[in-house]
Amino acid sequence: MTQNSTGGFDSLLTIHQLPRH
Repeated sequence: MTQNSTGGFDSLLTIHQLPRH
């Protein structure tokens, strides 16, 4: 995970969108 101006948040959102099951 990389913390950028907005990349960090984008990354987190993408990870959350991914299927956990």
